[in-house]
Amino acid sequence: MLKGLFGNEDGGSRCALVTMAAELFLLSGSLEGALNTLRENNWFVSSSAWPCQPADLESRSRVLIHLSKSTSHRDTLEVLCHLPGIQDPIDQFDVLRYTPLFNSHLQVCLDRQVLPVASDAVDFMLSKKLLVEHVVLQKLLHKLGKQNQWLRAREVFRHALAAGYYPAVSAPPGFMSLIVPSRLVDVELALTLEMLITINAPAIGRHSLAAPSTLSITLKRTQESESESDYLLAGSRLLSAACIPQPKLIIHYVAVNSSQEQLFTLSIASAQRWLHHNHLWANEVWIH
Repeated sequence: MLKGLFGNEDGGSRCALVTMAAELFLLSGSLEGALNTLRENNWFVSSSAWPCQPADLESRSRVLIHLSKSTSHRDTLEVLCHLPGIQDPIDQFDVLRYTPLFNSHLQVCLDRQVLPVASDAVDFMLSKKLLVEHVVLQKLLHKLGKQNQWLRAREVFRHALAAGYYPAVSAPPGFMSLIVPSRLVDVELALTLEMLITINAPAIGRHSLAAPSTLSITLKRTQESESESDYLLAGSRLLSAACIPQPKLIIHYVAVNSSQEQLFTLSIASAQRWLHHNHLWANEVWIH
């Protein structure tokens, strides 16, 4: 039963009472008490039987934001994920205002190398359509790749790709071609190469080693302000990215097209070798 201090609990919402209890623990220095109060009440905000008022939502947001600044990285993510309106939409309550809080926590996790929490934060933000800063997303993928956490890197990249974060990446099945923007880092490029090979696996498998063929890659210029030296460095990153997958892929520079964009080819033989070693998990990641 919920009890108020002064016998007027019927005049307050359940959200307000839970928030008040959590805040009392927080003010007394008991972070665990505040967290347990919220968890034991299933982070309750509102229901038809216990409707909350706009003031209750603001009070809950204030207490949770205060709490999130003092807890562990994992607990902070849990607190942020239960801000009002995040789990269950509330009319006329814009959850996009929480975006800076999530990005700030994501940056802290990256700076302190807490990559599992950072990965979970990105997945949650993408699922709730909270904007992830692209530079931060790239930094996460780069760190995951460098620490050989490729399973997490693939999950994050695939989720971001589905959420529209890579509109310039194009690898239509059956066309044996890939278009990638020059702003991608080497880990992102390696993942797009995996995707290109896997979705074209049937065509690649039909090629005979005695009749060499290639897959084409176009490195798109991404910004009008992009300097020529930056664009050329992007070509070098693509060549380096081919050395990341195991076994390594073979990519050659070919020429530039009419738009002055660099063209490359990916060896079918090296793609076949990669598929031979990786086709079982690759199909699960990039096809299903």
